[in-house]
Amino acid sequence: MIFDRTCCVWVAYALLFSVPTLAVADSQQFDIPAEALPSALKAFAAQAHIQVFYVHSEVANARSYAVRGELDTCEALQDLLRDALCDT
Repeated sequence: MIFDRTCCVWVAYALLFSVPTLAVADSQQFDIPAEALPSALKAFAAQAHIQVFYVHSEVANARSYAVRGELDTCEALQDLLRDALCDT
């Protein structure tokens, strides 16, 4: 499935704003391989100890980037998503 930039922006905003407890100084240890985005988002939520809400059909065919190391949760989510939903 190909996503246009508008869809990408809205999905990214929805993901970022669905986790209001993200704190800039709140760092966690992450070890998430590059994989199907729904699986990566579940792993991210578990490792960050937060809930993440998203529309499964919008991310079902997308892939994530690997995220490893000690990162704050917002930075880890940005790394995980990078351009995962955008068709450039």
